[in-house]
Amino acid sequence: MLLLALLKKYNGTLIVRGGRVISLEGPEEKRRIVVIQFPSLDAANTFYYSDEYEKAIKLRSDVAKFEMIAVESISC
Repeated sequence: MLLLALLKKYNGTLIVRGGRVISLEGPEEKRRIVVIQFPSLDAANTFYYSDEYEKAIKLRSDVAKFEMIAVESISC
């Protein structure tokens, strides 16, 4: 299953995927950055621990170094 279809299934929206990065403060950022928005932290957790995403984790484990965090949004 493609990432976009999987995100749609779990109500995720791809906000940023790659693109040029300019470091304004701190060390130069050279990693590829992906930002995905979910309706809640629980929804992000459900996506991450889904059977479908578990398969993606296994596929990339030998070919990519990967870090992922989830951050709860605060409305201003």
